[in-house]
Amino acid sequence: LQAQQCDTVFKAGCVGPGPINCPAFPNAGCVNGTCQGMGLTTGPVDAGTLTCNERQIDIQNALSPIIASIGLDCAVDDDCSLTSLVACASNCGVLASKSGLAAASAALASVTTSQCDPFTAAGCTPLALPCPSPGVPRCIDQTCKR
Repeated sequence: LQAQQCDTVFKAGCVGPGPINCPAFPNAGCVNGTCQGMGLTTGPVDAGTLTCNERQIDIQNALSPIIASIGLDCAVDDDCSLTSLVACASNCGVLASKSGLAAASAALASVTTSQCDPFTAAGCTPLALPCPSPGVPRCIDQTCKR
């Protein structure tokens, strides 16, 4: 969550769940000592101990290192894209090159199996975020940029 959304809960001693690659979630709140976007997902609490909200945070945490490592090398504009990476994640798209996505495909498949499949099986759905216009990805100086 972006800090401005969680300032009041940070002051109350909460910590953030980790980077989430999208605009601030509405209705930030403190849940079990962690700043979280209230209503990140819809769906019931599953038969285990994780809520849909907690599962969404786990998905974002699993994706964060993958997002950080995705390559942006390009030769032409068509080498660049804005992608959601996995269907179960609430995000506004991640800038990546074709080769970067190819290199990350095994890690993304692992997130789908380990995180998305249980998320969906628990009846959870990702929140549709109010994303700004993403712009057109372009290859500038051999790097994908928005």
